Amino acid sequence: MTYYVYILKCADDTYYVGSTNDLEGRIAKHNQTKAGAKYTRSRRPVELVFSEQYQTKSEALKREAEIKSYRRGQKQDLIDLPEYNLRHYQNSKHIRITVKPDGSVNVSAPKRVAKSDIDKFVAEKSDWIKKQQDTYAKSRTSTQHVDDKRSYASYKDAALRLVTRRVEHFNDHYGFRYSKIRINNTKTQWGSCSATKVLSFNYRVAFLPPSLVDYLVVHELCHLQEFNHSPRFWRLVAETIPNYKEARKLMRQEGIALY
Repeated sequence: MTYYVYILKCADDTYYVGSTNDLEGRIAKHNQTKAGAKYTRSRRPVELVFSEQYQTKSEALKREAEIKSYRRGQKQDLIDLPEYNLRHYQNSKHIRITVKPDGSVNVSAPKRVAKSDIDKFVAEKSDWIKKQQDTYAKSRTSTQHVDDKRSYASYKDAALRLVTRRVEHFNDHYGFRYSKIRINNTKTQWGSCSATKVLSFNYRVAFLPPSLVDYLVVHELCHLQEFNHSPRFWRLVAETIPNYKEARKLMRQEGIALY
C-alpha cells in the first residue's frame, strides 16, 4: 500500500499538513464533508500544493511530523521543489540527480541521508533541473509538431480515447449532460465548451502530463454548469481538482488558451 504525506493551501493562505493512503479521497473530504480535519473546515476550499509517497505508514507519519515542525518559509521551500522520484541505495556515496527526456527527475541517494538533506540538495540544483527540462521540452515540441496535419492524423484517435475516458471518469462525480466530444487541430485553444454542450479538445492533449489532461477535462466539464469563470465555476473545478491553480499556471505556460 502507498501512503502519502501532503500539504494543502487553505483559502486563508495557511498550510495544512497531513498523511493518508487515499490522497484523492482525503482531499475531497477536506473540501466537502465533516470528515475532513477540523482546521480545514472553516478554510475551504483547500488545494493540494505538495505530496510525497511512502511505502509504510510509519515512514509517512514520521515525515508528516517533520514537515509539521517546519516554519512557513520551510514549507514554501518544500512546495517550490522540483518534483522528483527518489531511490535509496546501500552502496551509494553521493546524491545524484538525473533529468530524463520526458522531463521527470530521478534522485538517488545513500540510505543514511535524511529526506530533508536530499530536499536541500535538490533545491540547490533547481535552476539546473529547470534548464534541463526546458531543453528537453523544446526538443519534444519540435519533433512532435514538425508536420501538424500528419501529427493530427496520427494522434487524434488516441486523443479522443484518452479524453473520453477522463470525461466519463469525472462526470461520474458531476453528472452533467453533454452532446458529444470532439477532437480538433486549433492553433490557439486547448479546449472549449459550446452553447450546444459540445466538448472540444485539441489533439495535442495526447502529449500532456496526466494531471494537466485531468485539469483540462474538468475545466470544460464545469462549463456545462457555469458558462463563465466566476467563483462558482472555480468551486466546481476544485471539487475534483483541488490544486487547479497550479495546473492552470502550467497550462498557461503551454501558451494555448482554455475557453
